[in-house]
Amino acid sequence: MRSIWPNGFLPLINTDIVDFSLAGGVRTQVADWDVDLSTNYGRNTLEYTITNSNNVTLGAASPTRFFAGKLGFDQSTSNLDLTNKFDVGL
Repeated sequence: MRSIWPNGFLPLINTDIVDFSLAGGVRTQVADWDVDLSTNYGRNTLEYTITNSNNVTLGAASPTRFFAGKLGFDQSTSNLDLTNKFDVGL
């Protein structure tokens, strides 16, 4: 569209990435057992925005920036380890 981009245009795909994670745990002893308990959580999002573009069907009233979508992933894991020593008698 020449009224918006008289010298032509090059659409740009811009991304916004957010990563987050948190982990924690505790080690203790219960009776003769060593106990190790931990958990963690993580999240990742990826958002796409298109700039330097236009919608030709809207003519000169077209926006030049468009939200193109978002992806996200969450994951949480936990772990429990129990250890003890046993005499085998060999």
